[in-house]
Amino acid sequence: AADVKEIQFPTNSTRSEDAPTIAGVERGKPMSFEDVGGKNVNHNFNSGYLGYKLNCTFCIAVFEARLRGYNLEAKPVDKNPNGRQKMLMRYPYFAFISSDNNKIAGPKEFYPKNKKACISFLKKEVKPNERYIFYFYPFDSNYPFAHVTEVFKINNKLYFYDPQSGEISNDIILENTKDNIDKKSLKHYIFRVDNLEINPSVLKEISQPPASGIYGFLRILQMLQSEFPLLSDFYQV
Repeated sequence: AADVKEIQFPTNSTRSEDAPTIAGVERGKPMSFEDVGGKNVNHNFNSGYLGYKLNCTFCIAVFEARLRGYNLEAKPVDKNPNGRQKMLMRYPYFAFISSDNNKIAGPKEFYPKNKKACISFLKKEVKPNERYIFYFYPFDSNYPFAHVTEVFKINNKLYFYDPQSGEISNDIILENTKDNIDKKSLKHYIFRVDNLEINPSVLKEISQPPASGIYGFLRILQMLQSEFPLLSDFYQV
C-alpha cells in the first residue's frame, strides 16, 4: 500500500459551470485528495450490505464528482437497478461527457497475457498528471469477476486508487489478481477522465448527499427494508 500523504495526487479536473447542483448538493470548491478519498465516497463499504460491495462504477463517478466540488457519496447497487445505473455498471465511462458536447472517444481496449504485461502497457499509456479509469470484465457473462479503479502516474510510478474501498497501492488493486488477470478471456480498458465533465443526469441516479443526521437515519432504514441480501447471507462472519 502507498502513503496518501506522500503522493502528489493529480486533482486538476474539467468541470461544467452548467450544473450548480447534482442530487440536491450544491457545487463547492474542488476538493483535495484527502477530502475526496478514503471512506468518503463509499463509507458503508464494510457495513455487510452487499450493495456497497457491487457499486465500484458508481464510486468512480462519485469520486470524480467530489474532485469537482460536489459533496456526494455513492449509492449502493440495489436489486433492481434502473436503466442509467445498468449502463454505468457495464460501461464506466458512461458517467462522463465532453466540455464541448462532442462525442467522446471510447476507452482503449487491451488484452494482457499476465499481470506484468498489464503493468507494462499501463506505464506506456498513462501520462503524468492525468487520471484514468482502469477496468476489466469477462467475455463470458457467467464469469462473475469485474472491477474498476483509478490509475495515475507520478515520477514514472503507477498508482492505483480504489474509491470503493478507499485503498491506494503501487500495485493493481484487484481481488485474486493473479488468478484472474492471467485469464485471457478478460477484456481490459483504460479511459482518461480528468479532461472530461461529469454527466449530471447519470450522477443523480447513482449518488446521494452524505449520510449524516436525517440522511443517516434514512440510509439505515433503506438498508433494513431492502430486498438485497446481506453478505452474511453468503458467508459466515
